[in-house]
Amino acid sequence: MIDCGIDVFENCHSAMKARSEAKTNKGLLDEANGTIESLHELKAEMADFIVRLLCDKNNPKVDQEVEKFLDTYIGRKGIIKRKIKMGLELSDMDKKWLYNNL
Repeated sequence: MIDCGIDVFENCHSAMKARSEAKTNKGLLDEANGTIESLHELKAEMADFIVRLLCDKNNPKVDQEVEKFLDTYIGRKGIIKRKIKMGLELSDMDKKWLYNNL
């Protein structure tokens, strides 16, 4: 058999190695995607918790700090979406934002 200078076994070994690396990388990617999903869920839970704290109206000074934090962390739109989703009352700041941005 004339092999034309091509080492079939060498190429086969390289292909098998590449396939093995691809499977390993897919597993790592799937694991990373699971971690990302978990972090998104955790972020949503934290934001919901903070919005609930904000709506308790216990301490006005703390409320202002929480409001500022949430504004930076998830934005006014995110705050309003969560309040509506949880059936909570919108603040005057929320209403003003809606008025200015609709």
